[in-house]
Amino acid sequence: CQLLSPSGIHLANVSSRKATWYVSQGLGEQLDSGVDDKMVVKLKFEPKGVGHAGDEFYLQVMENRCVGCASVERLVRFSIVPHVFRSQLPARFKEHSSHDIVLLCHACYVPASEASQAMRSRLLMECSIAECNGLDVNARRFHIDDKKMQARGAASALRHPHLPHDVRLAKEAVVREFLGIPDDVELTPDDVEAARTMDPK
Repeated sequence: CQLLSPSGIHLANVSSRKATWYVSQGLGEQLDSGVDDKMVVKLKFEPKGVGHAGDEFYLQVMENRCVGCASVERLVRFSIVPHVFRSQLPARFKEHSSHDIVLLCHACYVPASEASQAMRSRLLMECSIAECNGLDVNARRFHIDDKKMQARGAASALRHPHLPHDVRLAKEAVVREFLGIPDDVELTPDDVEAARTMDPK
């Protein structure tokens, strides 16, 4: 749905739920878009900023498709920049932005996640946490254990109830391998929690 300023400037694309909220709160009026399934809401107040006006990336119609194979089935959100690194970036890069979030189908998610984990591990080896914080490399006080980081990340992912089955199996395998639990032994919630809360240093 398009969100317009009182003067008609296209500020952003928003969900139909948010657009309906503006109308129901008396903050906007629904306009006739000429297209049955396209809602356009014109704000009744002047916003503080111009949103994404003029930014073609944000104003284009976004389709829910896998960026790897264009599938529209079983999509999950995937962060290009791991959160551990995002936290080290300047504030302007940490602001709400969808550039870093892409949609992947389950088939594309597994290899992308594995590649992301490998790159993350490599970067953590090359750049200690001390370096990321702008401190002297020699001031490093601890070492990040890559295997612990992978197991902890996999265990955290297992807490999500809607995790795709194949992704869940892959994450369980990482936790099992780290904890030394064979495939024929049940992986308990306590096992997952132990891996999730361990210190990676």
